[in-house]
Amino acid sequence: MELNAFYMTRCCYLYVEFQAQMVRRVKAYLNNMRVITDEDKLHSLSLECEPSGSAPNSVPVRKRHPSPTLSTTSSTSSASEGKKGIASTKFGEFHL
Repeated sequence: MELNAFYMTRCCYLYVEFQAQMVRRVKAYLNNMRVITDEDKLHSLSLECEPSGSAPNSVPVRKRHPSPTLSTTSSTSSASEGKKGIASTKFGEFHL
């Protein structure tokens, strides 16, 4: 039984270490990304990729409002859905 406990402890340690390594890799990847937030620049890049064939060129660029934060979205969506959620039904079931 002692050997089994040793292996369980070792597996848990390796799993936690693996998760920490993945977090470090994702953070490094995100820190090296170049994010473009200028709407005009994004629009011009979009036109380079997919030119608007029949649309007139005089269409003004629509500015978007900033996306809501994750905490705002999750708290409002969970409050509007009520207590009964998808988790209360089995996969493939449909309830009205």
